[in-house]
Amino acid sequence: MSEQNIVLYYRTNNSSSQHALEWFRAQKIKVASKQIRKITPKNLTLALKLSTNGFLDILKGKNKSKHYEQLLGKVESMTFSESIEYLINHPDLIRTPIILDVKKEKLLIGYNSEEIRQFIPSDYRKWQKLE
Repeated sequence: MSEQNIVLYYRTNNSSSQHALEWFRAQKIKVASKQIRKITPKNLTLALKLSTNGFLDILKGKNKSKHYEQLLGKVESMTFSESIEYLINHPDLIRTPIILDVKKEKLLIGYNSEEIRQFIPSDYRKWQKLE
């Protein structure tokens, strides 16, 4: 299968991240897997650009922790650049996995067994349909 420019940002002990990593292995698609704390400002900005709802899609859903809600509140009051820097320094606020095809500008946040198929090369998908 052809080499792709896919980066999968994951969190250890996260079942969605594990499912995504296993799926790529099973499909024999090469990905650069990196812990979410290694996400770059450039890739975080690209993920936000490709998302439908921007920060709402990237940030974890609210939980019961007052501290966590305070951190989310801080992000909402910042400029875009400040928010990017803040999230780089507080990756625990970011949902995982984030699967990003930098070259083809494709994005998937979380694991969805149907939507993840967008990362299969189109020529391979066509070949599978012929079988």
